[in-house]
Amino acid sequence: MGSGAEGVFLTLQFLTVTLMTASHALFNHRGIELTTRLTDFSGYLILVVSMLLTLAMLGSADEYAWSRLVTLVNVTGQPEAAAVWPRTESLGWAFALGLLLPAYTITGFDASAHAAEETVGAATAVPRGILQSVLVSGLMGWGMLIAVVLAIPDMDAAVRQGSNAFFWILEQRLPGWLRFGLLGGICLAQYLCGLAALTSTSRMVFAFARDGGLPQSPWIRQVSKRFRTPAVAIWVAAAVSVAITALVPYLA
Repeated sequence: MGSGAEGVFLTLQFLTVTLMTASHALFNHRGIELTTRLTDFSGYLILVVSMLLTLAMLGSADEYAWSRLVTLVNVTGQPEAAAVWPRTESLGWAFALGLLLPAYTITGFDASAHAAEETVGAATAVPRGILQSVLVSGLMGWGMLIAVVLAIPDMDAAVRQGSNAFFWILEQRLPGWLRFGLLGGICLAQYLCGLAALTSTSRMVFAFARDGGLPQSPWIRQVSKRFRTPAVAIWVAAAVSVAITALVPYLA
């Protein structure tokens, strides 16, 4: 991709992130009740989409090569042009790096803790929500990954796809209408994950400001009189996240 085309892509990416983050901040600003309803919906959405994806992958597999689930192969550094992970000769280290892939999902249950002050019956509701989310997401995620691995038509060809491997597997296995339907559900789920991430971050910012731990703390810890939400902390967190996104191309 030429520099001009790359510049247009980065601009569109930045504008998209800005609009999405602004919408996340607006939902948070208008009250924890609305945000809670959306994040609750995201839980059901993720559950349904992941179940459909798991069943679709299992149903599309030509054969179930169970040995894939217990076979470790070092494919770091591949494909050479755009490797997902840099080359390492340590299989153990490669396995440990692979465990980082789902680490971002911490925002799902972490948000429950950070919104505890705005939760009814927080002493029991928050711990229960955290434990249930970890248990359900762990089991569902494990089953879904098993289904995807079993559905791969050619392991070597999938490795050559690099970061595009998942989309390539869907393209090889599923009809267009089902593939795009699942991808649409995944995109919506990711959007709502962004909402949970901003909810978590903004409450943490508010907590630090409340204790005087940030510059301009008296301003940041202000609470909206109308919506009873940490409005300033919400928009500060949103603005900082957008600013970091704008800086990423220059830091890479």
